[in-house]
Amino acid sequence: MKLTKKLEAEILKAYTEIWDAYLKGDMRTFASMLDENCYIIGSAAGEVFSNKKAAVKYYKSTAEQITGKAEFRNRKINVMPVEKGFMVNEGSDFYLLIDGRWTFYGPARISSLFHKKNNKWKVIHQHGSFPDSKTEEGEQVNADKIKAENIQLRDAVKRRTEELENKNHELEIETSLEKVRTVAMGMRKPEDFPDVCEVLFKELQSLGFKELRNAMVNIHNDEKRSFVNYDYSDEIGKSITSLSYNEHPVIKKQTLSFYPYDYNSNFQYVDIVKGADTIRVFNHHLQSLKFSQGNLSYIENPSIESKQDLEKSKNVIAKFKAAFLKRKVQADHIRAEIEKSPYPVIVCGDMNDVPNSYAYQTIGNNLKNAFEEKGAGLGRTFTGIAPTLRIDNIFMSKTFTVNQFVRIDKKLSDHFPIIADIGIEK
Repeated sequence: MKLTKKLEAEILKAYTEIWDAYLKGDMRTFASMLDENCYIIGSAAGEVFSNKKAAVKYYKSTAEQITGKAEFRNRKINVMPVEKGFMVNEGSDFYLLIDGRWTFYGPARISSLFHKKNNKWKVIHQHGSFPDSKTEEGEQVNADKIKAENIQLRDAVKRRTEELENKNHELEIETSLEKVRTVAMGMRKPEDFPDVCEVLFKELQSLGFKELRNAMVNIHNDEKRSFVNYDYSDEIGKSITSLSYNEHPVIKKQTLSFYPYDYNSNFQYVDIVKGADTIRVFNHHLQSLKFSQGNLSYIENPSIESKQDLEKSKNVIAKFKAAFLKRKVQADHIRAEIEKSPYPVIVCGDMNDVPNSYAYQTIGNNLKNAFEEKGAGLGRTFTGIAPTLRIDNIFMSKTFTVNQFVRIDKKLSDHFPIIADIGIEK
């Protein structure tokens, strides 16, 4: 039979109609275009039918797998004449709608043999397949396998991405170390140490350590009973400070560490001999609020006009709560050690909390405070946020007298230094 343009258009129309009906779940139209004695071969195990009745029964029972969830893309269709009819061949990409996204399932290959019966084109033979089919008996498509394969692929991509990120981070660390080494190897005199501190500080920041206060190097000289502190911070720049050791011998040193064993969960004390007396001196640094620059900016200009403002407010409140709870535990540990001391105590440190706080009241209970004894004014020790924050303290047993208290109005960090001259009552 000769293939004319008119015949080709008719056959393509019939071919399009039967597959549109199939994809839409219109089994009535689909069935009307099958010959009673059609022979159908599909992809799945058992998808072989020798008549229309068997084929329609199968496709009706599995229609929910396809209806509204499948489509052909990049279709290439041609018609060719064969004995007693015309063969339509199609090659295309088959897509499934999986979890709301169109997902490539595989290449489709379809051959449909049409003949004309009662003046209507009908399929007498059809073979449709996916060369890498994932279906089993009773299935037209297997979306679950596609999902599993997609998950495996995503996991593999994620693992590889993490490997590359880790490798890249290792290279970043090595690059930063090399920059520090270069400056250190270029030193010509001790006064060059702050240059090392500066590059160390900036490289740590570039590696993601955003809450650094400063970087320092301490050089101890036991013969001269002194040490030199070389320091750098963005706030004050480079500095060199020389300090002499106390003349009074230290007979005991102790560092105490508690869960979760981080910086703020540790504190130290030393026992110092002064004449006939022994004094236990504590040093501590309680949990900070860890405010970011964004937090500080919001505190300076608070607002609740937008959803973003509310999120900023919640973030600040969450940091307050977390820090308060941690300082409570830390203060309890320090208080317990103060109670155990067989000697009078001096307790110095950054409390990161105000005088009416639990931490202040717990640690300072039954102790003198150097500022309250000899200080004046508001006693501000923190350089940021508000002018009333006195969060650094020197406490001592009541057997001591405070002769002088001074706050150094020099911005060496985000805290002002405080000094107290203390005597022992006889």
